[in-house]
Amino acid sequence: MTTTDRPTTKHTIRANNLGLILRTLHTHAPCSRAHLATASGLTKSTVSSLIDELTTAGLITHHGPPPTPPPRPPPPP
Repeated sequence: MTTTDRPTTKHTIRANNLGLILRTLHTHAPCSRAHLATASGLTKSTVSSLIDELTTAGLITHHGPPPTPPPRPPPPP
């Protein structure tokens, strides 16, 4: 039985999608989850779930947007 003869399961689809995200990150990093969804053709929720899994496994690190500076105090009256 070859790989093309095996039935597709949720496990194999997820494994393929994880590989797709890793390859897309390798090509486009750093990028947002929204960009990964567009570049990979996967939904934003799927990408988010896959990124969480890859982060938990220690395969990638997540860097959020840069922190915003605190608001400036109002000028004196």
